[in-house]
Amino acid sequence: MVISFPAADFVQGANTLIVHSSQTPIQYDAIRIELSPADPTLAPQPDLTVSTNSTGSLVQGGLAQYNVVVTNAGMDASIGPVTAAVTLPWSLTGSPATLSGSGWTCQSSGHVVVDGLAYECTRADSLNAGGSFPPISVSAPLLPGAPSTVQTCSIVSGGADINTVNNQACDVSAVALGTNAISGTIASKSGPSNARVWSLSVSNAGTTPAYEVTLGVFTLTQTSGAACSPVIATPKAFPIMLGMLPAGGTATGSVTIDFTGCPALARFTLNVPITTTGQIVNTLTRTNQFQ
Repeated sequence: MVISFPAADFVQGANTLIVHSSQTPIQYDAIRIELSPADPTLAPQPDLTVSTNSTGSLVQGGLAQYNVVVTNAGMDASIGPVTAAVTLPWSLTGSPATLSGSGWTCQSSGHVVVDGLAYECTRADSLNAGGSFPPISVSAPLLPGAPSTVQTCSIVSGGADINTVNNQACDVSAVALGTNAISGTIASKSGPSNARVWSLSVSNAGTTPAYEVTLGVFTLTQTSGAACSPVIATPKAFPIMLGMLPAGGTATGSVTIDFTGCPALARFTLNVPITTTGQIVNTLTRTNQFQ
């Protein structure tokens, strides 16, 4: 048996349904209450969702670009203003971001949140069921020292949304090394054979700073002369930290090597890895190097 009554009969707070049986005090059947989607007394059922997607590759010191799209996955059109908040991580906050989209009114400056800066875009028109608002285009400079991955998130609210579980979406994208061009040379040698000091110069010919520049473990391979075993006296441990190298900048590191017992005609090939932010970006190689 089906008993229909309008949903408008419900009131805010507790509602009690009492069922009387005239046959027996024992009720063996189940009672199920259903809401019919066709009932005109039901409240509208909009369900706003959001997507966040990077539209290109991310490079340290470059421009990060995203598309943020709000969609109505519900059964009814949205009602009232809708807000899309985009949170950019600290690695994208070196200067203000630019957000724009047809019909959207977007902030030109963000406010501080835990993970970075949040920018809001709003609009007041309705979004039909199954439809999407025009995308919000997001552009933000990526800091030269940005980490290897960055996460950008968006949250949609308003519009009489009935389901907040699907209101957030994040994009996690890899970040490539910036356009720094790191190279190295042996600048000079000095001192006696038992304490020969090699000075190495590292340069950044790129357009962005290089961070956490280091000289890795020196590798000496003898190529001629009577066999001998030179010993690196200093530093006692590698890598040699050179720090931040600005665009056009140069830094120098030195190593003291004891060539005692090596003949005058001994020759060596030198290999020194150069890294920035933990990644090898170049290897200094010198062949047939005099001791």
